[in-house]
Order: sequence, then structure tokens, then C-alpha cells
Amino acid sequence: MPKNPQETPSEASENLDDLEISNERLVAPRLEQRKKLLELGNPYPARVNRSHTVAAARECLIEDTENITDTKEINPTVSIVGRIISVRRAGGMIFADLRDYSGEIQVQFRTDALVDFDQLNLVAPGDFLQVRGNVFRTRRGEITVGCEEWSVITKAVRPFPSTKYPIVDEDIKSRQRYLDLMANEESRNIAITRSQILHEIRQFMHHRGFIEVETSMFPRVAGGAMARPFTTHSNALNRELLLRISLELPLKKLLVGDLPPVFEIGKVFRNENVDRDHSPEFTMLESYEPYTDYVGVADMVEALHSHLVDTVLEGSEILLPEILHPETRDVIKEARTINLAPPFEKIKYRDLMHKYADKFDDRNHKTLAELIARALALGVRVDKTMSRGKILDRIFSEKVEPLLIQPTFVMDYPVESTPLAKRVPNDPTLVERFEFFVDGREIANAYSELNDPVDQRSRMTNEEDSASTDQEIPPTDEDFLIAIDHGMPPAGGIGIGIDRLVMLYTAASNLREIILFPTLREPEK
Repeated sequence: MPKNPQETPSEASENLDDLEISNERLVAPRLEQRKKLLELGNPYPARVNRSHTVAAARECLIEDTENITDTKEINPTVSIVGRIISVRRAGGMIFADLRDYSGEIQVQFRTDALVDFDQLNLVAPGDFLQVRGNVFRTRRGEITVGCEEWSVITKAVRPFPSTKYPIVDEDIKSRQRYLDLMANEESRNIAITRSQILHEIRQFMHHRGFIEVETSMFPRVAGGAMARPFTTHSNALNRELLLRISLELPLKKLLVGDLPPVFEIGKVFRNENVDRDHSPEFTMLESYEPYTDYVGVADMVEALHSHLVDTVLEGSEILLPEILHPETRDVIKEARTINLAPPFEKIKYRDLMHKYADKFDDRNHKTLAELIARALALGVRVDKTMSRGKILDRIFSEKVEPLLIQPTFVMDYPVESTPLAKRVPNDPTLVERFEFFVDGREIANAYSELNDPVDQRSRMTNEEDSASTDQEIPPTDEDFLIAIDHGMPPAGGIGIGIDRLVMLYTAASNLREIILFPTLREPEK
């Protein structure tokens, strides 16, 4: 490495045979351009000289020039940096569009103003330039930087994807996200909106008196949900480790420890399906607030959406595009408008099951065998390895969920489905739980948290579930049971799927669109 970062690297370090870059038809000319640029200087300097972002450069042009006599004030000089995304020749001039993370601006290069004009032949879309010049508006009305001085600050050796024909191949977009972000403004906006949503959620939670905490990725028992965990191995500890499937149990231990209301935003991992609505790794928000219940948590969800509508959206309605089958291209779901302005509808679980699942009532099927037979009669695929709670969930997921398009709270679930929630006072067969659905997807799941240690132990050690071979039923977490033996205050808790929330607010139709680097199947050879 040169002692001076601005020096040209020595020829000894420039053996192209050592570069792991295939000599493709489109790469070879760029490698030749790079070689010539190295002879002229360093096309990869350590530092740049920037006075304005592109957006700031656009804003500094003075439009009202009636009382200004100094032309320098009218046409201010700026130094900007960014990627060249297109190049156009017009006689003795070259026009290029330069983009940084704040926006785009046109740059004008004139042969009569630049002694190194011919060296622009070494520049191609995808390269990064530093440009100094005055800002003005062309006769066609385009805000432009008239270049007085320029230099290459990064020479790209692979071609830049066309912005005229955006990448539409979902596999390329997901596996090479950088190409998707380069070419598709919509994809860049989704990434930025996701960051904004997370920021606003944190602001909202802090304003309500919650503190943000972090818990371990490697719990002793992967509990808090019905899912198969991933395993890994610790060499230092010489034991197998589980990756968490939920944030719930450690956060509730913090309430036992008398902390204020707590929330965590973090990754969870479930060794399950991969499709447009599911990913083996995803981001959850979980919060637990002492001295409230699931009704208070529902109020908080409505307030959160009201806040996000005000800060993220331009109005409360979102138009979701039609969803096509990935192979047949048949329309799976028509375009629809979602209204995110609270209040949201609240409907009882059993009322929905009665309405949409052929008058199904879980109370009429006392044994597991009876429940399995009823599910099969409804056309729902289940088997005897599944727990009662999982079968109920499968029936609801297939028969009811797809019909819940507008924001809906589904209230009061059968006790078998939720071992961590308090029973409804006037009906011990139900628990105080709601799930929040939008566009046929579960967005959130909340309880009045069970804090009776005897009832909690009984439900976690349920003999019927213990006898099941279902690998998604978590084992008993003895440390959690010991913790709530010490006393946990009445509390309301919720888990919100951040990825599905972002899908909703960006009108995306697939998790792969809003997870920057999704976990994917191996490509077919």
C-alpha cells in the first residue's frame, strides 16, 4: 500500500492475473479503462472533497435573481460526489446523471472548459466521480452542475444495471440486492422506509415510558412460541446452543425484576417454511407493560398505527397491488385498498370460526381424535403428531385468516392455543389474547400475561402436549417458572412482526422485497 493514500499504487501490485474477476465481454473494457486511469493517478482515493450532497446542491440554486447582481451568487459553486448512472453525448458536450444517496443531478462536461475532456472516455455508468462546478438551470429547465474540475473516485469493473429497464427477476433481486438497489428506486425507498418505521416505533415506545433492552440469542430453552428452533455449537462452552424463536420469556423475567415497561426489537429464528409470508429469520418487536391487559395493548396498537400513519404515510389508505402466482401468473389476490386509520374492528375468535369454518366450535370436540376428524372434514391437513392448539391454529389459518383484509383484532382464543395468557374471567375455556390481522396476515399477537405460577406450570407441563411428538412444542422452561414463582405483576404483552408491518406500509407483496438479505433456497443448477 502506498505511504500516501492519494498516490498511484505500484505496478507490482497491479497483476490482473491475480484478480478473481472473470474476463467477460463487458468486464474486459472496464479493466482496460481502470489500467489507463491508474497510469493517470489513483481512481480509488482514500478521501474526497465534498461541499454539498446532491440534494443540497439542487436546493442552493437561487431562482429569484431580480435583486442579485453577482453572477457567482446566482450560480453557486459546489463540489459533489456520486455514481454516474447514465451518459449522453451532445456535440462538444457530455451530459451525465450523477446520483448519491440524497438524489440525482445532471452534470455538464464541455470540451472547451476541460483540458482533460478526452479522459471522460475512461468513464462509464457505475463509476463514482467527484465534480466541482457551478449550479445553473438549462434552457430546458434542468438543474445542472457545469463541471470545472472532475476526478474518478471509484472505477467500477462490472457493468451498471440499466435504470431504464429495472431488474424484475426476483431471484437476482434477492441474491444480489446491491444490483436491485442500484437499478430500482422503489427498492431503495423500501429500505429507507423500513429504517424510518423502526425509528418511529422506537420514538413511540420511548414516549410511552418503555425502555429498550437486549436479551440473549441463545436461550437455555427456546420457548415463547410453537416453532422448531435452529441449533448451533459453541466450542468455548462445548455444548449445543439453540437460537431463540421468541423474545417473550426473558422479557417477562425482567418484569419479575421490577424494571419499567420493556421492549426489544431483534431477530428471531424459526426452522420452518420459506415462502412469501415466512422467513427462517425475521425481526420482532416484543413489549411487556406492567399493570395493563390485552385491551390496553390493543389501544396501544391503534395508537402506534396512528403514529405511523402520521409520520410514514401520506394519508391513512394504502393500495396493495394484485398478487400473482409465481409460476402460472394467475391472480391470487386482487388489488385492494387498506385503511389504517383507527379504530379497528374487534371480532371474537369463535364467532369467526362459526361464520367461516362451517359453524366450527372447539368445545364440541373434546378429544384430540375428534378434533383431527373435524379438521380433516373441513379439508385442513393435520395429523396425530400435532397438539390440540396447533390443530386449532391450522384450521383458523386456512379457513379464516385469508378473509381478514381490513385491520382486525381477533379476540379471545381457546385456552389450548395459548399457554402463556390469562383465562377470560367468565369463561375459563378462553384466554385473553388477540391477534391483529391485515390483508390476511397476522401482524401482531398479544395477551393478558399469565402470572399465576401454579396455573402456568400446569399449562406448560400439559400431559397431552407432553405426549405429543410434535417437535414445535417447546419443552418446559423451568427457569422461567421459577422466575414467576417470585411474583410477576399483571401485564399486557405483544409481539409484532416488523417484516410484515413493513410489507404493509410499503405495499410489498413478498417478504423478500423488504428483507435486504433474505435466507433463500440454494439456486437450481
